[in-house]
Amino acid sequence: MKTANLNYIYPLYYYVLSMSEEELDKFCINNEVDRLNLFKHMKRAYNEFGDFSKNNVILSIEFALKNKKYEKDEVWRKIIPHEIPIYNVIDRTAYLMDLYFFLTGLTYDSEAANYEILAIDELGREGLNIKN
Repeated sequence: MKTANLNYIYPLYYYVLSMSEEELDKFCINNEVDRLNLFKHMKRAYNEFGDFSKNNVILSIEFALKNKKYEKDEVWRKIIPHEIPIYNVIDRTAYLMDLYFFLTGLTYDSEAANYEILAIDELGREGLNIKN
C-alpha cells in the first residue's frame, strides 16, 4: 500500500494564491487558456519539488482518480484551493487527468495503478521536499 498526502498539491497553486481579487474574478478554471496558464505555473512549481514531494503530488492525484474519490467535496477541497469555488470545475475527471498529464507527460492508467493508496495528513520527515 502506498500513502499520499493531498496537502502537497496546495503549493502548486501559488499562481492562484498570489492573485488579486480582481485577477481572481477574471480567472476561469474552465477556460482553456486560463487552465493552460495555471498548469504551466503548477508545472514550474512542481519542478522545484524533490522526488518525495513530486511522488506525493502524483499519488494524491491517483488517489483522487481511483474510485472517483474527488466526488467527495472534502477530497476535492484538498485538491482545489479555497480561492476557487468548490463547484467551479465543470469536469473534475478531465481536470485531474489533464493535470496528471501536464505534470508527468503520461496519461493516467487506472489499470497500471492497481495498488492501494491511503490518504494521510502527515508531512515527511523534513516537511515539503524542495530541490536545492
